[in-house]
Amino acid sequence: MLNLNRYKSFLLIIGIMGFISLIISLRAKTKISIVFLCIFTAVFLLLLFFFRNPYRKVIVNKNRVLAPCDGKIISIERPENNRVQIYVFLSIFDVHRFRNPVSGKVIKIEYKKGKFYKAFNRAARKENESNKIAYKIGNGNMIYITQIAGYIARRIFCDLRERDIVQQGDLFGMISFGSGCLIDIPSNYTVKVKLRSKIKAGKNIIAEIAGNN
Repeated sequence: MLNLNRYKSFLLIIGIMGFISLIISLRAKTKISIVFLCIFTAVFLLLLFFFRNPYRKVIVNKNRVLAPCDGKIISIERPENNRVQIYVFLSIFDVHRFRNPVSGKVIKIEYKKGKFYKAFNRAARKENESNKIAYKIGNGNMIYITQIAGYIARRIFCDLRERDIVQQGDLFGMISFGSGCLIDIPSNYTVKVKLRSKIKAGKNIIAEIAGNN
Protein backbone atom coordinates (compact mmCIF):
# COMPACT_ATOMS: atom_id res chain seq x y z
CA MET A 1 0.00 0.00 0.00
CA LEU A 2 1.35 3.41 -0.98
CA ASN A 3 0.74 7.03 -0.11
CA LEU A 4 -1.18 8.96 -2.78
CA ASN A 5 1.38 11.79 -2.78
CA ARG A 6 3.87 9.46 -4.46
CA TYR A 7 1.66 9.35 -7.54
CA LYS A 8 1.55 13.14 -7.66
CA SER A 9 5.34 13.12 -7.79
CA PHE A 10 5.22 10.44 -10.49
CA LEU A 11 2.93 12.57 -12.68
CA LEU A 12 5.16 15.59 -12.14
CA ILE A 13 8.19 13.60 -13.32
CA ILE A 14 6.27 12.38 -16.39
CA GLY A 15 5.29 15.97 -17.17
CA ILE A 16 8.88 17.21 -16.92
CA MET A 17 10.08 14.36 -19.14
CA GLY A 18 7.37 15.22 -21.66
CA PHE A 19 8.47 18.86 -21.73
CA ILE A 20 12.11 17.83 -22.27
CA SER A 21 11.02 15.46 -25.06
CA LEU A 22 9.12 18.29 -26.73
CA ILE A 23 12.18 20.57 -26.69
CA ILE A 24 14.43 17.81 -28.07
CA SER A 25 11.92 16.92 -30.81
CA LEU A 26 11.53 20.53 -31.91
CA ARG A 27 15.29 20.90 -32.14
CA ALA A 28 16.08 17.54 -33.76
CA LYS A 29 13.08 17.33 -36.12
CA THR A 30 13.87 13.68 -36.92
CA LYS A 31 11.24 11.01 -37.54
CA ILE A 32 12.38 9.01 -34.51
CA SER A 33 12.12 11.98 -32.17
CA ILE A 34 8.65 12.87 -33.49
CA VAL A 35 7.42 9.26 -33.09
CA PHE A 36 8.84 9.17 -29.57
CA LEU A 37 7.11 12.44 -28.74
CA CYS A 38 3.76 11.16 -30.07
CA ILE A 39 4.01 7.97 -28.01
CA PHE A 40 5.03 9.86 -24.90
CA THR A 41 2.20 12.37 -25.36
CA ALA A 42 -0.36 9.59 -25.79
CA VAL A 43 0.81 7.84 -22.61
CA PHE A 44 0.79 11.11 -20.68
CA LEU A 45 -2.77 11.93 -21.81
CA LEU A 46 -3.94 8.44 -20.83
CA LEU A 47 -2.40 8.87 -17.38
CA LEU A 48 -4.08 12.26 -16.98
CA PHE A 49 -7.41 10.67 -17.94
CA PHE A 50 -7.01 7.81 -15.51
CA PHE A 51 -5.86 9.93 -12.57
CA ARG A 52 -8.51 12.60 -13.13
CA ASN A 53 -10.25 13.99 -10.09
CA PRO A 54 -13.58 15.57 -11.13
CA TYR A 55 -15.31 17.98 -8.78
CA ARG A 56 -18.06 16.40 -6.69
CA LYS A 57 -20.48 18.39 -4.56
CA VAL A 58 -21.03 16.22 -1.50
CA ILE A 59 -24.14 16.62 0.67
CA VAL A 60 -23.12 15.43 4.14
CA ASN A 61 -25.74 13.38 5.99
CA LYS A 62 -24.93 11.34 9.10
CA ASN A 63 -27.74 8.86 8.37
CA ARG A 64 -26.41 7.92 4.95
CA VAL A 65 -23.59 5.83 3.59
CA LEU A 66 -22.36 7.45 0.39
CA ALA A 67 -20.61 5.69 -2.47
CA PRO A 68 -16.87 5.47 -1.69
CA CYS A 69 -15.97 5.06 -5.36
CA ASP A 70 -17.23 5.14 -8.93
CA GLY A 71 -18.17 1.86 -10.57
CA LYS A 72 -20.84 -0.76 -11.16
CA ILE A 73 -22.55 -2.78 -8.43
CA ILE A 74 -22.17 -6.45 -9.29
CA SER A 75 -23.42 -8.06 -6.07
CA ILE A 76 -25.54 -7.32 -3.00
CA GLU A 77 -25.36 -10.05 -0.37
CA ARG A 78 -26.67 -10.58 3.15
CA PRO A 79 -24.46 -13.08 4.97
CA GLU A 80 -25.66 -14.51 8.27
CA ASN A 81 -23.97 -11.92 10.47
CA ASN A 82 -26.48 -9.04 10.47
CA ARG A 83 -24.47 -7.29 7.76
CA VAL A 84 -25.01 -6.34 4.12
CA GLN A 85 -22.12 -6.56 1.66
CA ILE A 86 -22.15 -4.61 -1.59
CA TYR A 87 -19.42 -5.22 -4.16
CA VAL A 88 -18.47 -2.56 -6.71
CA PHE A 89 -16.38 -3.21 -9.82
CA LEU A 90 -14.28 -0.33 -11.17
CA SER A 91 -13.35 -0.59 -14.84
CA ILE A 92 -10.32 1.21 -16.25
CA PHE A 93 -12.70 3.90 -17.55
CA ASP A 94 -14.09 4.77 -14.10
CA VAL A 95 -12.68 7.48 -11.85
CA HIS A 96 -10.51 5.61 -9.34
CA ARG A 97 -10.46 8.17 -6.54
CA PHE A 98 -11.90 6.96 -3.22
CA ARG A 99 -13.92 9.09 -0.79
CA ASN A 100 -14.97 8.54 2.82
CA PRO A 101 -18.51 7.06 2.76
CA VAL A 102 -19.28 8.39 6.25
CA SER A 103 -18.07 10.88 8.83
CA GLY A 104 -16.49 9.34 11.90
CA LYS A 105 -13.31 7.82 13.29
CA VAL A 106 -11.01 5.39 11.53
CA ILE A 107 -10.74 2.53 14.02
CA LYS A 108 -8.58 0.12 12.07
CA ILE A 109 -6.81 -0.21 8.72
CA GLU A 110 -5.87 -3.72 7.68
CA TYR A 111 -3.65 -4.10 4.62
CA LYS A 112 -3.26 -7.61 3.20
CA LYS A 113 -0.94 -8.84 0.49
CA GLY A 114 -2.50 -11.29 -1.91
CA LYS A 115 -3.10 -12.44 -5.44
CA PHE A 116 -4.26 -10.41 -8.43
CA TYR A 117 -7.33 -12.07 -9.87
CA LYS A 118 -9.48 -9.92 -12.14
CA ALA A 119 -11.54 -7.61 -9.93
CA PHE A 120 -14.91 -8.96 -11.12
CA ASN A 121 -13.84 -12.51 -10.20
CA ARG A 122 -15.51 -13.64 -6.97
CA ALA A 123 -12.22 -15.05 -5.68
CA ALA A 124 -10.70 -11.56 -5.80
CA ARG A 125 -12.76 -10.45 -2.80
CA LYS A 126 -10.98 -12.82 -0.44
CA GLU A 127 -7.66 -13.59 -2.08
CA ASN A 128 -6.49 -10.39 -3.79
CA GLU A 129 -4.31 -7.69 -2.30
CA SER A 130 -6.62 -5.48 -0.25
CA ASN A 131 -6.91 -2.65 2.24
CA LYS A 132 -9.79 -2.79 4.73
CA ILE A 133 -10.85 0.39 6.54
CA ALA A 134 -13.11 0.32 9.61
CA TYR A 135 -15.11 3.47 10.40
CA LYS A 136 -16.99 4.06 13.65
CA ILE A 137 -19.74 6.63 13.22
CA GLY A 138 -21.76 8.76 15.62
CA ASN A 139 -24.56 6.25 16.20
CA GLY A 140 -22.03 3.58 17.18
CA ASN A 141 -22.34 1.56 13.97
CA MET A 142 -19.32 0.20 12.14
CA ILE A 143 -18.93 0.72 8.40
CA TYR A 144 -16.24 -1.18 6.50
CA ILE A 145 -14.71 -0.34 3.12
CA THR A 146 -12.26 -2.71 1.45
CA GLN A 147 -10.15 -1.52 -1.48
CA ILE A 148 -9.32 -4.54 -3.65
CA ALA A 149 -6.56 -4.51 -6.26
CA GLY A 150 -7.33 -6.13 -9.61
CA TYR A 151 -5.40 -7.97 -12.31
CA ILE A 152 -4.07 -4.76 -13.89
CA ALA A 153 -4.13 -2.48 -10.84
CA ARG A 154 -1.75 -3.98 -8.28
CA ARG A 155 -1.36 -0.65 -6.49
CA ILE A 156 -3.52 0.50 -3.58
CA PHE A 157 -3.17 4.05 -2.24
CA CYS A 158 -4.58 5.20 1.09
CA ASP A 159 -3.79 8.40 2.99
CA LEU A 160 -5.82 7.47 6.08
CA ARG A 161 -4.32 6.54 9.43
CA GLU A 162 -5.87 4.77 12.39
CA ARG A 163 -7.58 7.18 14.82
CA ASP A 164 -8.10 9.78 12.07
CA ILE A 165 -11.34 11.78 12.34
CA VAL A 166 -12.74 12.01 8.81
CA GLN A 167 -15.42 13.91 6.95
CA GLN A 168 -17.94 12.23 4.68
CA GLY A 169 -17.06 12.75 1.01
CA ASP A 170 -13.41 13.71 1.52
CA LEU A 171 -10.83 12.03 -0.73
CA PHE A 172 -8.58 9.46 0.89
CA GLY A 173 -6.99 7.29 -1.80
CA MET A 174 -7.24 5.39 -5.06
CA ILE A 175 -6.41 2.14 -6.86
CA SER A 176 -4.65 1.99 -10.21
CA PHE A 177 -6.17 0.61 -13.43
CA GLY A 178 -9.23 -1.50 -12.66
CA SER A 179 -10.17 -2.71 -9.20
CA GLY A 180 -12.96 -3.53 -6.77
CA CYS A 181 -14.50 -2.22 -3.56
CA LEU A 182 -16.44 -4.12 -0.90
CA ILE A 183 -18.86 -2.05 1.19
CA ASP A 184 -19.95 -3.70 4.45
CA ILE A 185 -22.81 -2.11 6.41
CA PRO A 186 -25.19 -3.12 9.24
CA SER A 187 -28.40 -4.85 8.18
CA ASN A 188 -30.55 -2.18 9.88
CA TYR A 189 -29.64 0.20 7.04
CA THR A 190 -31.93 0.38 4.01
CA VAL A 191 -30.00 -0.31 0.80
CA LYS A 192 -30.66 2.40 -1.79
CA VAL A 193 -28.89 0.92 -4.80
CA LYS A 194 -29.73 -1.92 -7.14
CA LEU A 195 -27.73 -4.65 -8.80
CA ARG A 196 -25.88 -3.50 -11.95
CA SER A 197 -26.49 0.18 -11.18
CA LYS A 198 -23.68 2.69 -11.77
CA ILE A 199 -22.53 4.82 -8.86
CA LYS A 200 -20.29 7.85 -8.34
CA ALA A 201 -18.18 8.52 -5.27
CA GLY A 202 -19.68 11.08 -2.90
CA LYS A 203 -22.84 11.40 -5.00
CA ASN A 204 -24.91 8.22 -4.82
CA ILE A 205 -26.49 7.02 -1.59
CA ILE A 206 -25.55 3.40 -0.89
CA ALA A 207 -27.67 2.96 2.24
CA GLU A 208 -29.62 4.97 4.79
CA ILE A 209 -30.88 4.57 8.34
CA ALA A 210 -33.89 6.33 9.84
CA GLY A 211 -33.12 9.28 12.09
CA ASN A 212 -32.66 13.03 12.26
CA ASN A 213 -29.92 14.51 10.09
